[in-house]
Amino acid sequence: MLHLRQFIAVTVLAVASFAISVPAFAQGTKFVVVDQHRVLTESAAGQDIAAKIQTIQDQMQRELEPSANSLEQLGNTIQARTANMTPEALQADTELQAQARDYQTRLRTLSQESDRRSTELAITERKAQIAFAEALKPVLEEVMAAHSAEIMLAAGDVMIALPSVNVTDEVIEKLDSRTPTIAVTRERLPAQQGQPSQQ
Repeated sequence: MLHLRQFIAVTVLAVASFAISVPAFAQGTKFVVVDQHRVLTESAAGQDIAAKIQTIQDQMQRELEPSANSLEQLGNTIQARTANMTPEALQADTELQAQARDYQTRLRTLSQESDRRSTELAITERKAQIAFAEALKPVLEEVMAAHSAEIMLAAGDVMIALPSVNVTDEVIEKLDSRTPTIAVTRERLPAQQGQPSQQ
């Protein structure tokens, strides 16, 4: 799932040069307000990124499912075999001990693979966020210029403002016309040594 708060934070950083605190306004300074949450969730590009990230996350989950299911079956088998065994019997059953060691090894491997994919997804999201911010910045600059505004504020930083200074709809419209989609490429880290890579 796309981490919306992180995405918005990245976008805020990308346009931080536009930000200024309200008390610092000079008299007569003209400003406009944009709701970045709406830009992200309602724009075609924002929705496109969210859908692509979700597809990648689903793919990662499917890649891990065979190993997870197989490991679950092995765990159930070991649990069933050991249910009524005494400690002495457990110690004497070398086959069962080998199964238990195999289970632990495979469990560690699955955990490492899961962590690797989580990192891949985070890197993929980060790059998509940067691409979104890069596409958004010239739109914000153009909207500011069109309104002869000197300052652009995030809606979350404004307690109250007249509707006429809110340019969110205009930003979304221009962004949709210019950049309806964002390329999102799954990032891949090298597989752990001794582990097969997943295609």
